[in-house]
Formats: sequence, structure tokens, C-alpha cells
Amino acid sequence: MGLKTRIIAVVIVAFSVMNLLLCSYITHQVKALELESLRAQIDKSTYLMKNINTLPLYNVDMEALKMNMETFFDDKNMKRFAIHDSELNININLIREFPLGGTDIKKTFVIDYNGLTLGRFTVVYSTSLIEKKLANFRTKMFGVSFFVTLVMAVVLIFLITLITKPVARLARITSEITSGNIDKEIDQTSVGEVGILSRNFARMRDDIKEKTEDLARTNTILEGEVQQKTLQEKKNLHQRMVISSVNTFFQRSMTAQSVKEIAEIFISIAQGVVPAPYCFVGVVCDSKEYLNILAFSDLVGKQYHKFNDVSIKQGFRQQISGKLLKTITDKTPLIFNNVSLNPEFDFLPREHLPIDTIMALPMLHGQDVLGLVVFAGMEGEYTVEDHEVAMMMVMALVEALSLQTLQDEKQRFEEMVIQSQIASNMLSFSARRNKMEFAVEDIAHLLDQALELASNEYTLEHDFHFGAIQIMKDYDPNLPKVKCRGGELKQVFFNILSNGAYAMAGNTDNPCPTFFIRIYGKEDQVCLEIRDNGPGMSENLRRHIFEPFFSTKPDKEGAGLGLFIANFIITENHNGTINVESTLGEGTCFRIFLPTNLV
Repeated sequence: MGLKTRIIAVVIVAFSVMNLLLCSYITHQVKALELESLRAQIDKSTYLMKNINTLPLYNVDMEALKMNMETFFDDKNMKRFAIHDSELNININLIREFPLGGTDIKKTFVIDYNGLTLGRFTVVYSTSLIEKKLANFRTKMFGVSFFVTLVMAVVLIFLITLITKPVARLARITSEITSGNIDKEIDQTSVGEVGILSRNFARMRDDIKEKTEDLARTNTILEGEVQQKTLQEKKNLHQRMVISSVNTFFQRSMTAQSVKEIAEIFISIAQGVVPAPYCFVGVVCDSKEYLNILAFSDLVGKQYHKFNDVSIKQGFRQQISGKLLKTITDKTPLIFNNVSLNPEFDFLPREHLPIDTIMALPMLHGQDVLGLVVFAGMEGEYTVEDHEVAMMMVMALVEALSLQTLQDEKQRFEEMVIQSQIASNMLSFSARRNKMEFAVEDIAHLLDQALELASNEYTLEHDFHFGAIQIMKDYDPNLPKVKCRGGELKQVFFNILSNGAYAMAGNTDNPCPTFFIRIYGKEDQVCLEIRDNGPGMSENLRRHIFEPFFSTKPDKEGAGLGLFIANFIITENHNGTINVESTLGEGTCFRIFLPTNLV
């Protein structure tokens, strides 16, 4: 098959395929638009059917229903329209015959009015007319496409005949160039377009030779730049990892309960950015020649018998000397990449860890040295970059340990204050207990008195009055009376109600704040439940709710003693129990159990 024939065949086939694809695409788009229009019409008609037929169906106006249905049935695409109501014995069914083909679109809906279900409508549309319309459109498109293809073939044959002869000769000349023979000479004596092409090919050949040489030089330069960029990207990635590790350490250290736990968190994170299979953290003791080991890496515990979980819990002291001791006294880091050949490390015992590289960093806090962090056992050598990364991690460790130390000191101070002040309250309670006599009281009456006292509470910050809270009561009428100190129990009820009101006052998402109060008997006890629908609290808060000085209110708004005193009154003074259940977003419930046979 000659060149001309191949070109004509390829172009005609390609053009025909393009026309077929174009026709199919246009037909598909037209069909999609028609179906979309039909669905929009169905939705609109359905909406109108619901609105127009509601009152006639409600009034059982059969004439109006039939008239409305016949009006809607004028839609030429509607195949079936039916209404059915078994209670009212309504069953109207309109059907239209359609030619074969097409797809049915069925919609069924129920009309409701004033809370009543009036009837079920069924509407069926057919796409037969659309399919028929599309078939005619497709036939016309294919006819036009065939005619255009035929005209294109005639024009193409004429043009190819004029062009192929001189181009074939030039193709033979250039085929050797395309095969790699760039030095092949090109005849540039031809005239006309072929002569122009020949001279252009010759210039292109010369340009290719020049570009090839330039490309080789450029590739050499780019290879060096790529290597440099790769190294820089690796460095940037490592820096981001270090920063992320520091942030992660700070976040996790905030939840730690002790300096040992902080040290353990540090080692687990630091080993991800500092190459060191062996690592330990120690703080200086009364003598700088000893370190109190806070934590060590897992491999240390497995290979060095002196370091284990028991020794850490009991407090393990490790003596240091030589360069390690100098790191603390001189406050300078230590890096050695050949420990076995350095006499400075002769102090290490024979059973020491199999390390040959070590990097020790002092934990500096201002002018003080808190301790020492040691990384060891890296394959290869510790670099300047490793030292910089390790220093960043150690600085974060020092800050975390300092904060924890301050927190521990604050907690110890608060515990001392608590021990002295609550001790005072207990004495006061005991003194009053000896003076105040028990009396038989009605628990429901005491609770109502506490509610009356709480109704005078008003929160200026949230513009919220206790009177805005709905009270739902469920009192057992057969409750036995309880021998108790009424004033103390009213104080307990008042504290719980006040806390619940405060919580609901700040919950703007609750349109109806409510207390659900229940009193009932249970064996030889009286149980009182005070439940609110406030914001609730987390499990962590719930566990500390009865502790002294624990408050969820902002600073200076609460002393944090109300529930602590309530717990003391119930458990110590009345031999009862008090507990709390709470879930975030689901409110809080206090339960108080009081014995009925208290003497």
C-alpha cells in the first residue's frame, strides 16, 4: 500500500471515528438534557400535585380530584397517574399507552394534612417519546457525518496527490538523519516548498547538533545541582522532623505525672531523631560524681543487668568519672567516636555496654547543671548535625523537667495548705457536731427549702437566674423520715444545686435548663437524685470532683470546697454515701444515700 493510500485511509478512518464519537457524544448530551428536563418537570409536577390535591382530597371532593388529575395527565410523557385511599375508598387510575421502548420513571408520595395521611399518589412517566426523538436525531447526525466524510475524502485525495511526490523524495533523504546520521548532507537545490523544507531541515540538523552538545553540558551541571538539592531537602526534612519531635515531646510531657515519666517520653522520642541504640537520662545527686538515673532505653535494660525496672523504681545511682564527670563540671558537651582506643574511658567496667561512639550533653538550666543525657552506640560517627539536634532535644527536656519540678513544688505546697486548712475545718465540723443534735426530718421538706434558697441565686456574667430553671420532682409519698442534722443536709443540697445551676448558666446550647429531682426508698436507706441536663463533664474531672480546692470555675469565682464539704457531711456526719455520674453533653447526676436507722 503506497504512502498516498495509507494517508488517505488513515485520515478518512480517523475522521470517521471522530465523527462517530462526536455524534455519539452529542446524542448522549441531548439525551441527558432531555432526561434532566423530564426529571425537573416530574419534580415540579409532583410538587404541584401535592399542593393542588391536598384540599380536594381532605374534603373528599371527587370532582375536583378527577379534574386536577386529568389536567396533569395532559402531559404527553405521563404514562400513568393514580390515587389510592383505602379508608375513603378512593381509587382513581389514568393510563396512557406508549410505543415499545423507553424507561419508566415512577414516583410515589403520600399527602399529609394537619397530621392526617390523606392518600397515596403514584405517577409513572415514560421516556419512550424522548427515545424516539433521539433516534430520529441520531439518524440525521449520521447522515450529515457520512456526507462530510465523503467530501473530505475527495478533497484529501486531490491534495495528497499534489504533495506526496516531492515530499517522498525529501523523506528518503531525511530518514537517514532521523536514524541518527546527523552528518548526512541534504540537497538544498530544490525549488518551491520542497526546497524550503530541504533548507529548513538542514538548519534543523545543524541546530540539533548544537543543542545536543549544549544538552550534554547542561546535564552535567544539573546532576550536580540535583545532588545538592537532594542533600538540602534531606536536611530540611530532618529539621522538620526535629521540630515536630520537640513539639510532640512538649505536648506529651504536659500530661506526665513525674520527672521520670518525662524522661521516659524524652528517650522514646529522641531516639527517633538522634541515632543511638543506647540512651539514658540522669540528674545530679548531692554529689556530682553520682547520677540518679531517671530513665534508659530498652536496649540498655536488656544488655546491662544493673539497669532494670526495679532499680529505676527504687532509685538507681550511677557513679561517673573521667570525661563524663568533666562534662558536668565544665558544662561542655562530649563527643567521642572511638571509645575503645581512648584512655579517658578506662574507668568503664569490663561489663559495660558494647559502645564505641558516645555523645554526652549536660542539661543546663541557666548556670546550673541539672544532669546528663548520654547517647551511645551509633554505627559510624556522631556529626555536628547530630550534636545540634541532640542539643535541641535536651533543651526541650530541661524546660519540661523544670516545669514539672515547679508543678511538684506547687502541689506539695498546696497539699501542705490543704492539710492545715481542711484539718481546721474538720475540727470545726467536729465541734459543731458535738453541739448540733440529730432530729427526725422530712428529706423532701429539706430539699424544698434548699431549692427556695437557691432560687435567690443570680449569675450576672451569663444574665441567668435560678428561677429560669425548670424543676421536675418525683417524690415517693411513703418515704420514711430520717434522723439527721437538717441544716447540714440543706447545705449539701444547696451546694449541688448551685453548681448545677452555674454549669447550665454557661451552656448557651440548652434552651430549657432543667433539674430532675427524685427521692425514693431503697431497703433501709433513702436515696436522693439531683440530675441536670447541663454540659456534663469529662471522666478526668469527675474523678476529682470531691477533692478540696478543685473547681472548674474561673479564678477567684470558687474556692473548690463546696462538694468536698458535702462529701464530708454525708459520709462522716451521716454515715451515708454520695456519688456522681456525668457524661460530656449529657448532664450530671448526684446520688445521695442516707440510712433511715442512724442513731
